Amino acid sequence: MLKKQFAFLVQRKKLLFFYLLFLSASHFSFAQEKISVSGTVASDSSMPLSNVSINIKGQAGGITSGSDGSFSIQVNKGATLVFSMV
Repeated sequence: MLKKQFAFLVQRKKLLFFYLLFLSASHFSFAQEKISVSGTVASDSSMPLSNVSINIKGQAGGITSGSDGSFSIQVNKGATLVFSMV
């Protein structure tokens, strides 16, 4: 009887260990590297464009270029930026 209880406890501990290992591994696989993207938005004639909206594709929020066309934004590596101006 004691052997069965001991074996059951060992088996439960193994399952718990593998469950925690799986959770920690999945956490690291979803972590994405952030990078800083900066630059200047300019027209075809190289004139700086102010108040250009810069958004990350598929996400809410974003930034606006400065009066000299400059911008800087933190994004996940591989993200796509969308520039728009009215």
